[in-house]
Amino acid sequence: NMKKGYWGTFFSFITGDRYIQDGFLNHSEDNLKFNVFECNHNKWKRVEPQVKSWLNDRLPIWLETEADWLNAAQKAMIPDDMVSDPAILAAIRGKEVVAIVEKRRTLTIVPGLGLGV
Repeated sequence: NMKKGYWGTFFSFITGDRYIQDGFLNHSEDNLKFNVFECNHNKWKRVEPQVKSWLNDRLPIWLETEADWLNAAQKAMIPDDMVSDPAILAAIRGKEVVAIVEKRRTLTIVPGLGLGV
């Protein structure tokens, strides 16, 4: 039996969407805010304008300072339409990143049907 005082630590009425959106809005560290891209876009669509603004403000800084947490796998998570500057998009779409994106696309094809999952 669980003590009633602990029940609140196991349950929450916050939806998954809200949890992801709050995670982006409330974190101050860029590498933690970036985790929003690991989630389904529909989960954070409500805060997409804020995500896009933040991303376009921070990308030049990350590229200039060569942020150690921003590797090829993270760059591959960034949707093309989220980057406003074509030069910055080209900078994050190096050969290694393109290979990761293409591999991900290939893995989501249903064999024999040619349909994405």
